[in-house]
Formats: sequence, C-alpha cells, structure tokens
Amino acid sequence: MTPARRRPAGALRALAELERIQAEFGPERPDRAARKAELLARLAHARLGGPAPVLRLHEAACFLAAYPDDARVLALAERLLDGFEARPDLRAARAALADSGVAGTEIRYPFFAGTARWLARQWGDQLHIDWDEMRAAAGASGGASLDESLERLLSLIAHHAETPGLDELDLGLRGWLSRMAGRGTGAALLALGVDALEASDEVREYLYERLGLWLRLAPGRGPGGRPTPSRTRARWRGAPIVFQTRPLRRERPDLARVLQERPVAVRELPPPEAQALIDLAREAMVVRSRDLDVTALLAEAAARSLVVAHVPPLEAGSRPAHVLVGSESDLPPAFLADPWAAGREIASLALRLVVVTRGERGAEAFGANEHESVSAPHVRVVDSTAAGDVFAAGLVHALAEGRKTRAALETAVAWGAAAVACPGVPSRETIQGLL
Repeated sequence: MTPARRRPAGALRALAELERIQAEFGPERPDRAARKAELLARLAHARLGGPAPVLRLHEAACFLAAYPDDARVLALAERLLDGFEARPDLRAARAALADSGVAGTEIRYPFFAGTARWLARQWGDQLHIDWDEMRAAAGASGGASLDESLERLLSLIAHHAETPGLDELDLGLRGWLSRMAGRGTGAALLALGVDALEASDEVREYLYERLGLWLRLAPGRGPGGRPTPSRTRARWRGAPIVFQTRPLRRERPDLARVLQERPVAVRELPPPEAQALIDLAREAMVVRSRDLDVTALLAEAAARSLVVAHVPPLEAGSRPAHVLVGSESDLPPAFLADPWAAGREIASLALRLVVVTRGERGAEAFGANEHESVSAPHVRVVDSTAAGDVFAAGLVHALAEGRKTRAALETAVAWGAAAVACPGVPSRETIQGLL
C-alpha cells in the first residue's frame, strides 16, 4: 500500500479513537486530555475521504469545544473549527453536507417570514430562491399557480414606476425578479418587499407564508464581514469557560425538582450583548438539523400507542403515524386536493386521520369514511407564536382521552384560538371559555 493510501486509513483510525474517548473525563482517566489534544492536532491537518468522516470530525470537535478537559483541548478544538470551512476534504464534500449546518455548506429551507426577513437583512446576497425545491413541493399541477401567486405579489411590492412595465413587458417571473432586485437577489426582494407593505403584521405574514418560498442560504459573508450561520462557529464568547473534570451525568433530570430550583444567576445585559445573544438563538434555528430519521422510532411507537406526527415532510412512508397534522400554508395544492389519499402515502396503513389547520377559518379532519370541519371562535389576535403547536397539543389531549373526531377537533381549535388570544401559554380558564 502506498503512503498516500495509508494516510486516510491512519486518519480514520485516529478519528475513531477520538470518538471513543471524547466523553471520558475524570481523575480515573488522567491521560485522556493529553491524548485528545494529540488526536485533535493530528486530525486538523489530515485529509478524510468522503462526507461522513468529515461530518464525524466536525461533531467530535464541537463536542470537545463544548466539554473541554483543559485549556489545550479547548484551544485545539476551536482552532480546528475556525479553519473547518477551508479544509480541502470539506470543500470536496460540500454538496453532500448541505443542510448539515457545517460552515461552508448551503442551507435549504422554507423559512418563516420573520427568519427570512432577518436573513435578507443580514445576508441578502447569499439568500436565493430554491426553484427546484419549490417546483417539487408544488407538484406537477401546482407550478402554474405558484408562478401566478408570485407574479401577483410582484405587483404589490413593485414601485409605482415599475407597474406599467409589469403590465406591458413579458420578462417572465424570474426575469422580473432579477430586474426588480437589481444587485440583490429575488429572495431578499420578496422577503423585504412583503415586510414593507402597508398592512398589519398578520396580513404581511400571511401573504409571505402563502407563497411557500423555499430558500437557499449560500455560505459567505454579509456586508460587515459577518459569516452566514453555522453550527461550526456558534459560540457565545462572553460565557465563562468551565472545564469538564468529572464524568458526564447521563441520568435524566428530576423535572419536578429542577423546576423548583432558583436560577444560578440572572443579570441584565447591555443592548449590544443582548442583541448578539438573540442573533445567536436565531442562527441556531437556521442551522438546526432537519434531517432526523424518526421513521423507525415512529413505527415502533405506533405499535404500542397513539402517534400524532406533523407534515411536511411529505415523502412516502416517512411518517408512520395514526394522525397527521399540517398547516394549510405548509402543504402543496396536490396534498390539499385529497388529504386522505396523500396522507395514506405518507403514513401507510396505520393512518386514521389527517388534520389540516386553516388559521382563522378553523380546521378540518379527513378519514377513510369521515370528514369534519370546525370553525375557529372569533378572538382578538395578541400573539400567534406556537399556535399550531398548541393546536396539536389540544388534539393529542382530546384523542388520548378517547374523544370522537369532531369533539377532538373542537378541543384542538379552542386550544389554538386561546393561544393566539393571549401572550404566552393560555390558561385553563381561557381555553374553557372558548369550548
């Protein structure tokens, strides 16, 4: 075997050893810190073959940056992460590691209006419309309606001087997006253009979500040199450094006891630090993993108890559940045309109900031989955050109590309405008042 072929094999052995000992801490392992440092230093300059080993090295370095044995391990882990984007093996595996959150890779997702707007302001030149994903989500019959929706929106966000051209010149949807965006991108134009409309927050959010925009955030830097979000660089530099000198606690916490404990410390931050922490939380939402393979877990759980799953995803067989729940704004026309048939493809034979939420118009439930529709009570919208999650919680609660479809749907709609009618988590009294 040539030296060139021995090097990757040796690097893979070093990576496997690092993974094996990375969580070993304490006085009974006094040599572990030095060995971790040695392996980190070696792997920083090694070239790994293929995306899987590259991602494994990234995860090991992230772990050791979060749980360092000592200052040397921390410095080597952070140095490896700081230079990760420039690694030749990462550049070779860039396409395969899309959506991993690793620095230097793309992120594709139909971000909600608030996140899309924030990304457009920070990294507008890196934000693009993912046309391939949009066409796939819309289906064969939804492409024309997608173009029509976008074209109608262009007339709303266009400057008055541009509207005659929209009527008279046939540049096509992408042509007009490019022309109107100028030096920017069509994605940034739409996200910021909708936000600039003279309408309520609820209307602007509704208009944006109805577009179903899939976005692609390419790696790069914003106008101030700030890199696009990644898990690789996600660190709060103002936090105190604590070295891990004892074995990690693996037991589950006693939640009842923990909730009664007072916080270790609460301090007021200067506005710049507070904004930096908020932005760090936003970045964590942008790069969080969305490729969890829960299919096997759902199938196992469905054999024992009621399973309720969210859609999308819409891939065949991806959600073996008894009940599927999805928002009308997140689902393509092909799904909405026949929710039961589409749900059977996704959940297989275990499916009992498909529930589609329709915002202020309530929700519908579709079964093999039933269809129920429940209108939402009229409430003043205070905060719509997590209303869909509260709806789903109400549905699960009602179904677990053995209620029939219509009664369960009424409970879920009441919970969702209560969620938007008050800030934070609705009280029992608020929910009861809407039932």
